[in-house]
Amino acid sequence: MCKVIDAQDSIGKARDLAEAIFMAASDISDRKQMSALHAVADILDDVLTEANELLQTYRDERDRKS
Repeated sequence: MCKVIDAQDSIGKARDLAEAIFMAASDISDRKQMSALHAVADILDDVLTEANELLQTYRDERDRKS
């Protein structure tokens, strides 16, 4: 169970980095570059959300079996 929690913590840290990328991209004057970085940050956030949901499902199933 601890490994699942550790993985979810790592996902949280990665999500914070994605948000930092999104915010930093807002300062870029080239709109195409800014939009590309925003898109990457959004996709990364979606992937991290999905990974977190999978871990939470595993955790919930494991708790039910205990």
